[in-house]
Amino acid sequence: MAANDGDINGEELASGNNVVNEEGKEDMGTYKDISELTNDEIRGLEFDSEEQAIQFYQSFAEFHGFVIRKDDVRRDDDDKIVVRQLVCNRAGKNSKKEGRGKVLKPNTRTDCPARLRVNLNVETDKWTVFAFEPCHNHPLTPTRYVHLIPKYRRLSGSDKALVDGLHTQGVRTCHILGFMLAQKGGYENLGFCKKDLYNYLNNQERATIEGSSSGRNQDHENLNCLGRNHICDLVIESAPVRFDEDEVL
Repeated sequence: MAANDGDINGEELASGNNVVNEEGKEDMGTYKDISELTNDEIRGLEFDSEEQAIQFYQSFAEFHGFVIRKDDVRRDDDDKIVVRQLVCNRAGKNSKKEGRGKVLKPNTRTDCPARLRVNLNVETDKWTVFAFEPCHNHPLTPTRYVHLIPKYRRLSGSDKALVDGLHTQGVRTCHILGFMLAQKGGYENLGFCKKDLYNYLNNQERATIEGSSSGRNQDHENLNCLGRNHICDLVIESAPVRFDEDEVL
């Protein structure tokens, strides 16, 4: 059964750094640099899982300056995925929807043929490359500008730790950016832009404010509850005791 689950949620994929060799082993010593792979070697690759195949094409796409998305998928009678196709995010064509008052979006799809299709071999339980098309019909992003592609703009864990440490010590955001640029040798090695850094710090400050606000609200509720209980105790203790004529409560 064929489906097209890649367009359901418009999923475009980010990337990793390394790729596995023909044996599909995950040991770091068996990894091979993407720049050394030929098209024929890619067509002979095997992967231990569908996720590993996706990770490979993600890395391949970032290295060459494009973005990928999931496309066709086929399932067996048990609803298990046995075929997965990954394509360039410019594959297909834009739907032409013209109408009064509508602002037409720029044409971002060029019917690009680039793709990677992997099949599950039920005998070996390995994912093998069934089809690989390396050619694109549009210009690819130069290496020095890949970090500006939204899907590839990100602060790593070490970047966040460094930014948090400097920001805590009172270093201004512009100075943090300048320090990291000097440390990494320019924007092309930075992995993110100025806007991403400011957005990260703004989100961190907002989370801190919301957390402290939530804590203050909880303390206020606790004080109100304590105050209400105290008032109730005072009312009960100060309530007059009434006796009837026979001095019976």
